[in-house]
Amino acid sequence: TGGPGTACTSGDAGTGGPGTAGTTGAAGSAAGSVGSTGAAGTGTAGTSGTAGTTGAAGSGGSTGAAGSGGTTGAAGTTGTAGTSGIGEDIPPWRELMITVTPGLHMHTTPGTNQSSGMDNRAAKMAGKLVVDMGVNGGGYQSYLGKRGFHVIGITSVNSCDGIDDWSLGRDFDGDCRLNTLDGMPHGNQNKVTPDKSIMTQVFNALTTFEKSYPGEGWGYFLTKDLKGVRWSDVAFTGFSHGAQSAVCFATELRLYRAVPQSGPRDNTCGLGPAKGPFDPAHLPYDPNCPVAHIASWLDKPFVTPIDRIYGFTGGNDGQFGDIMFTMQYMHFVGDFVNLDTATAPYGGSHRFYSLKAGHSGFPNGFPIDAINIAFGVLPENANPNF
Repeated sequence: TGGPGTACTSGDAGTGGPGTAGTTGAAGSAAGSVGSTGAAGTGTAGTSGTAGTTGAAGSGGSTGAAGSGGTTGAAGTTGTAGTSGIGEDIPPWRELMITVTPGLHMHTTPGTNQSSGMDNRAAKMAGKLVVDMGVNGGGYQSYLGKRGFHVIGITSVNSCDGIDDWSLGRDFDGDCRLNTLDGMPHGNQNKVTPDKSIMTQVFNALTTFEKSYPGEGWGYFLTKDLKGVRWSDVAFTGFSHGAQSAVCFATELRLYRAVPQSGPRDNTCGLGPAKGPFDPAHLPYDPNCPVAHIASWLDKPFVTPIDRIYGFTGGNDGQFGDIMFTMQYMHFVGDFVNLDTATAPYGGSHRFYSLKAGHSGFPNGFPIDAINIAFGVLPENANPNF
């Protein structure tokens, strides 16, 4: 008679022993064991583990019974993004709680000479924070404050001399910008340390203002453990150099908005100022631009959803073509819209240009309707009268 089949492991069936001459071997005694449970998925929305495979039939004597199918692995738990909420939307854990007398409340960003503030004369507070970077240093912007935003002005610490110098390689632009953001080494860029980084500047401002001015709601933008920033309720905006950084940061942080003013750029594929309204038959940039003239961070996927990112450029800007190229290359939402002739809501596009504007920052040169859309201004705050 056939010897007993050995037990299967990991979903394989038992192997039946060889039958003696003339006698049919008995079935392998052990059915294939249940396949092991699939590993839990990792990341932001864990994936289901792979189901265990069915045990194979035993060989030798009569066919061993098939092992039963392995059970489906449990879905992976959502990956933790750290206390700063870098990779996921983190909802508020408390009310905004603004109790100060209505008016403009201005402060100095700790550790810098930049201004910050909030204005609770707005019809409704937005519950959103805008970090303004200017070119290399930003500040409080009244057009944002009047529309219900908290505003923090920061300094970029490092102006990244060498931007678009392709002899430094494609990685330089992004490495320098990201080193400025978090203070960690990126490539060979490590000039900025974590204590001076933009992320630390924002965190220090929020914790300082919450402690010193508790009725203004600054702590609303911190995580519940007060050890990080809820970046998903934070917008980055900047002008020129700051514009490119605002979009670059959206490849690292999950933001509420990234709104570049005269940007983003970080390529030299453009053909100079506009020669008229956008014409797809006569592009303002070289569609076959050498990759060596395009910063590598433009190839990175966004952590911030693309529908939260907007671009603005002026036709009189020498960087007009470069900026139009980046919006196309990074697949900004919609078609190019001429703000001089179109009206809100601009067909839902996030690619804005004005032939009347040059290399300028908000609110100069661009209609306030487009700016309101880009920042997601609440309808009741669209046209403040104070």
